[in-house]
Amino acid sequence: MSGDNRRAEELESQSTRIPRSPRLLPEQTTSNCQTFLLPQPGNQMSGQYDWLVQIPDHPNAQSDRMSNLSAHLNYNKPLIVAGQMVLSGPTLSAQPKSENEIPKMTGSVMLLKTGSEEEVWEMVRENPYAKVRVWDLDKAVITPFRCAVRTAM
Repeated sequence: MSGDNRRAEELESQSTRIPRSPRLLPEQTTSNCQTFLLPQPGNQMSGQYDWLVQIPDHPNAQSDRMSNLSAHLNYNKPLIVAGQMVLSGPTLSAQPKSENEIPKMTGSVMLLKTGSEEEVWEMVRENPYAKVRVWDLDKAVITPFRCAVRTAM
């Protein structure tokens, strides 16, 4: 068995263990990756939960998306600083073939940390992309999520 395979099996076996602490605990640090294990189910972690948000764009929204990018990013800044927006970014129709190519964006994905699904909807509805109808909110999917691994970027 190669060292890479052993390391992968080791990390996989560690990620299935559940510590008793009500906080996320750093388990292992390798290169630029820190693995966290989740507490036992039922602990509310300060009443904050992870929500995976997937929102497609309306057809032909790329121009509106780009012209409202600044407002969208400014809206997101306080959510990021407060730790409520854990990750976000556009979904693409395909990966760009060169670094100069502007990819066709098809929607957005976010991982938000809030106390309820209604709080997630409030954040989404107040976002400039929702207000100018870049996003198709009728097709938005908000899924309760439990993040098992977070890595440093």
